[in-house]
Amino acid sequence: MSTIIVDRLLEFYDPAQALLGKSIWRLSEKQMLRVKPRAYAVKHTLRYHLGRIRYFYNRFVEGKPVEPIELDNDCDHGHIYGPIVTDGHHRLIGAFFAHQPTIEADYSGRVDTLRYLTGRRKTPPLI
Repeated sequence: MSTIIVDRLLEFYDPAQALLGKSIWRLSEKQMLRVKPRAYAVKHTLRYHLGRIRYFYNRFVEGKPVEPIELDNDCDHGHIYGPIVTDGHHRLIGAFFAHQPTIEADYSGRVDTLRYLTGRRKTPPLI
């Protein structure tokens, strides 16, 4: 497990775009606080996704434990690209809105990318 710098991961990957097909970064924290937290739901609607994000936002703000997200690298035809979230989109967005500088992650990708994401390397890797 590694401690990942949230802002550095977001340089490469937009979890909202991957999760919802659109970006939600224009939402303010105040707007996010109007959303009812949801631990689970049957239908995966926009309301569900925003509720899950709010649920994890609350957990981060309250200092409660949150499972690590899972990261890998996008690969295609022998090329290895930037990091992707394979599990934990709601947690990552919740951490962003809760102003968490870091998030725990299980990462199974390029070492140079991991070094950048953890702050052990100053410059981003060429992707």
